[in-house]
Amino acid sequence: MEEFLKNSQTHERRILQLYVNRCWIFHGAISLMNYISSISISISPFVLPNQPMPTFATYPFSIDSGITMYLIYIHQSFVGLQCSAGLTVDCQVALMMWFAGARLEMLAQDIKQLSDIKEYRFIVEKHQQLLSYVVRVSGTMCYVAFITSCVCGIALIMFCLQLVGNQPLSVKLQFGP
Repeated sequence: MEEFLKNSQTHERRILQLYVNRCWIFHGAISLMNYISSISISISPFVLPNQPMPTFATYPFSIDSGITMYLIYIHQSFVGLQCSAGLTVDCQVALMMWFAGARLEMLAQDIKQLSDIKEYRFIVEKHQQLLSYVVRVSGTMCYVAFITSCVCGIALIMFCLQLVGNQPLSVKLQFGP
């Protein structure tokens, strides 16, 4: 993708910019929501009086001492940020598919402007390379989509159990209004 951008022409950059203009709000909103949710859980001990840590994990040792408490707090907050970063992987895979769509749109414009039969061979080779790229990306995308669906399904079940269970209000507020 980087090599293509270095060697792209102005009409190709224009098409890519149209795709960016169409999708940047969606990507930004998803990433922002992921990070806001993990940051809000990380700062919940400062807002909620009966919650000493971001999560309600139990440990086989005392976490009331200073350094242990700070290390566990930092660890739980860092894991939350890692989860947020992992959730944006789906956006990266979607970006790869949108890039493939933009490249196919560029190829369609090249075909419309085809004037010489000798250029036809170059267009066919370019088309075959693009199809190979699309097959590789879509092959990867199906696994990412499957794993994301499984993880979201399991998480939804676990979160719903917290909501219907006899949990304190501070626990229920982490999973829904």
